[in-house]
Amino acid sequence: MKLKKSVSALLAFFMLIPALTGCSNEKIQTDPYNPLIPVPPGTSQVSQTVSQSSTPTPQPSDSSVLAPAVWKVENSAGNYIYMMGTIHMGDDSVYNLPDYVNNAYDYSESLAVEADITSYLEDTSKAAALVSTMTYTDGTTIKDHISEETYNKAVERLESFGLYNAAYDKMMPFVWTSLLGNTIIGNTGLDIYKGVDVVFLKKAQQDQKPVNEIESVEMQFEIFNSYSDELNDLLIAQILDPNYGTYMVNVTKELYNRWKNGTIDSDLLISSNFVNNTTENYPLYQEYLEKLVYDRNKSMTKAVEQFVDSGSKVFFMVGVLHFVGDQGVVKLLQNDGYTVTRVTA
Repeated sequence: MKLKKSVSALLAFFMLIPALTGCSNEKIQTDPYNPLIPVPPGTSQVSQTVSQSSTPTPQPSDSSVLAPAVWKVENSAGNYIYMMGTIHMGDDSVYNLPDYVNNAYDYSESLAVEADITSYLEDTSKAAALVSTMTYTDGTTIKDHISEETYNKAVERLESFGLYNAAYDKMMPFVWTSLLGNTIIGNTGLDIYKGVDVVFLKKAQQDQKPVNEIESVEMQFEIFNSYSDELNDLLIAQILDPNYGTYMVNVTKELYNRWKNGTIDSDLLISSNFVNNTTENYPLYQEYLEKLVYDRNKSMTKAVEQFVDSGSKVFFMVGVLHFVGDQGVVKLLQNDGYTVTRVTA
């Protein structure tokens, strides 16, 4: 199998969005901590390095203290659906959710998620069709879009984990940020296969409940590929910052723990994405938040409204950070006249 035939596409780092892998008729080696990111044939698994970390692994929480955020959204006609914020990594806690979460799922006749990644995991040919959205087709390479310093440091990092291959030079920056992120994410002790959305997608499959895609993998790739070169350079460079690993491991653990007790708010929207929130880089942060979060919040809100107004019984699940703040889905729904109530029992 030639590496250039493989597909490695990631939907986001902490918003998260999982990766997809595929290749002709041969199964590619992947990293257990993020099993959908390809590891070039003949190289060592990244997990062999991260598993040596002394960072303590979060222990599953007692189900009695779990209180993730769920909302009931109702229109003036009395139609309603349930919404739940998700996080794309988890531990065994996700198998012990409180009754109000399970009741919301049982009430619903279908599931709505950002993108149904399970179809790509089961059909590698479908994933392979996405390769053109992940590679440069204009004759340029990653070296034409980020600084020489950032590129050299990125290659050095990937080589130290046995992850670099020259074929990656033709791939878009979001693939690089995902590969680089994979060199540290294992230290969180969290598992992508125990992410809330993945768990419920599997459950919906077992229960034969239809799955609605609010967006699509292709649409999300278009968003990632719309970032300016300056923003991509910043996103890659900050992963290479010596303090980034410890910082993001701690933030990810905090994000997950606050998801579990339902106390996530907008302060994590910035801290979970940027290490150095400097005035100099403020325009780039705004570009990132507008494209990855705020613009998507608007389209997600419209999707919720369509589900409610049509009388559909849908369990609407997207990344929890999409719900928070003045530009979050909850506030946008309230601005449009919908009643949004936090469900606690």
